[in-house]
Amino acid sequence: MSALFYGKFTKKWKKYLLRNVYFFEGQNIELKMCRWYSLYMEAIPLRRRGVERKMMQKLQRFGGAMFTPVLLFAFSGIILAVAIMFQNTLIVGNIATAGTMWANFWSIVEAGGWTVFNQMELLFVIGLPLGLAKKASGRAALESVVVYMTFNNFVGKILELMGPTFGVDFAQEAGGDSGIKMIAGIKTLDTNLIGAILVAAIVVWLHNRFFETKLPDLNAYDVDAAMKIVEGTARN
Repeated sequence: MSALFYGKFTKKWKKYLLRNVYFFEGQNIELKMCRWYSLYMEAIPLRRRGVERKMMQKLQRFGGAMFTPVLLFAFSGIILAVAIMFQNTLIVGNIATAGTMWANFWSIVEAGGWTVFNQMELLFVIGLPLGLAKKASGRAALESVVVYMTFNNFVGKILELMGPTFGVDFAQEAGGDSGIKMIAGIKTLDTNLIGAILVAAIVVWLHNRFFETKLPDLNAYDVDAAMKIVEGTARN
């Protein structure tokens, strides 16, 4: 019977029982082992439920953060639908002919409606930190935007210098099937939402991990000594 129960224990529990077997001192060792095993098996579902609960909470937070920029899609879609409809001569008649005041007005409205869809990456880069940052979400959003724009500048310059090496013709116009896109005025590789979400996730993780980390103080005991260190560094 002892061999049976030892076979079901993990190595950790085996070592624990072997170390503490002298506590039993003549008592029924197999009965004690049965009790330990039952407690161990009862704890497994509790741990699993705890892990599942934490995973659900994280997924809900991520879904809420993703939902923030998605809300703008519906509004922009309605604006675009209305603007395009009012430029259709089959619906509103000759008043929508190109060049008229009516057509020009709705053309301007349509251009504004495309803003959200042309800059979707920026919306997710800003929206994810706002929903996932534990503290100072505004600062996390600013960090995410700066890192994402820097990333696009890096990639754009790499493709400009070494585009043929990667099989990319960086001289062609952005858009279409070129695989190149203009993001906030930066010509770069079109990484779509995957690149934006990945960069934002890394920034949020670093922000939550190191936001409250205190840097070491200057090697000085008073303000005058610290000012001398700063002056010496500036002079050098």
